[in-house]
Amino acid sequence: MRRAALVAAIVVVALGSAGCGGSAPDSDSAPPAGATTPSDTPSPSATPSGPAITTPKPTPQPKPTPRPVPTATTPTGPVLVAKGQTSPGARLRFGRKAIVPIRDYDSFTHDYTVGVLGITVGPIQRVPATQLEGNYDAASRARLKGRTAYYSRIVITNESGNDMSSIVKPAFDGLRRNGQNPDLVLLGGDIPSCPENVSSPDTFDHKGATWVVCHFEVSSASRPVRMISYEEPPYGLEIQIFDNPAPRYNQFYNLGPITWR
Repeated sequence: MRRAALVAAIVVVALGSAGCGGSAPDSDSAPPAGATTPSDTPSPSATPSGPAITTPKPTPQPKPTPRPVPTATTPTGPVLVAKGQTSPGARLRFGRKAIVPIRDYDSFTHDYTVGVLGITVGPIQRVPATQLEGNYDAASRARLKGRTAYYSRIVITNESGNDMSSIVKPAFDGLRRNGQNPDLVLLGGDIPSCPENVSSPDTFDHKGATWVVCHFEVSSASRPVRMISYEEPPYGLEIQIFDNPAPRYNQFYNLGPITWR
């Protein structure tokens, strides 16, 4: 996103400079070569008011060429689990690493990033839900009272070695022991001791690079969150967000999430 904003700024500056170049030259500037200049000696056709003067025309300036908008190369097939990668439906202990394929679409550059990630989910921890920070209204704050925020630190590693410094946090879900959802659905918020880190860092561009994210849910103490699931394709369905391309290969997906417990 930062990279897309920088490109847009450069385009605006370039176009502004080109527009200024199209103005007529000042009257004090020297006329271009080949232009007719005023003569001090009256010509036979000169009027009594003075010699004839030809005003030089400004040199036409080329119009700036619009910068082409990048277009995405549409994938020609679904995301597939390769040999050596974690099988759909796998159940792992906290601290075990899963190896998964990833295909991330960037709405700003209109590009797809394809690679392989390593995902290690840490044990679930808990704090009072009232410690959550966020722009919650009074009614939402009241619902947080008496409930618990369950969170886990997740270490994501670059296993394929390609530049993945523009991808967003993969989809995780916190679930109760029976696989059901927590008590509350959160929209926004943060745990100060465990930042969510939605976007990958600029250094996530080489093999072995790490990216630490946090996932949290809110539920009651009687219905605690016990599991964390990973549900990006092909383990789960591809979800359309905003104006991203519509899913094309969901008939091949939803094979079963990876869960840590």
